[in-house]
Amino acid sequence: MRTTLLLVAFLCFGSHAAGQTFGEITGRINDESGAGVPHAALTLTNTNTNAVRQTASTSDGDYSFPSVPPGIYDVTAEHPGFKIATSVDVEVQVQQTVRLELRLEIGEVNQTVQVEAAAGLLQAENATVGAVIANASVTELPLNGREYLNLVALTSNADTLSPAASQAQ
Repeated sequence: MRTTLLLVAFLCFGSHAAGQTFGEITGRINDESGAGVPHAALTLTNTNTNAVRQTASTSDGDYSFPSVPPGIYDVTAEHPGFKIATSVDVEVQVQQTVRLELRLEIGEVNQTVQVEAAAGLLQAENATVGAVIANASVTELPLNGREYLNLVALTSNADTLSPAASQAQ
């Protein structure tokens, strides 16, 4: 009976736990006038593993790469009659939705436009707040009492002045 209960719990909640470590890359492919480019071919390449994923933009020019493992990626967009556009070193972190707009310029297919520098990525897809703490910061911290929840104080969006819920009266 207990084994059956554990199996049912894993099947119900196990798939949600695995999805919590992935991010997503979404955006829109525009031409020079700002109109969406329908059915543009997009390629997502992990720079560390060279794993490649492909998709196409919708009829409005929108695209999405769901369930992207954290890492550094190159995104390439191409469409007949336009130059190839590439955005390099796009960083995806845990549970982060990266919004990446690409602009295709009219030109020969053998010409490529590579975006080297991009503005800071703003997460406008949802209202979640999170932070990734580097492993070096964690291992070098003198955790007094080894309370792992003290790591929350490292993030800029944490409030450590309020009493803990267990201490409130």
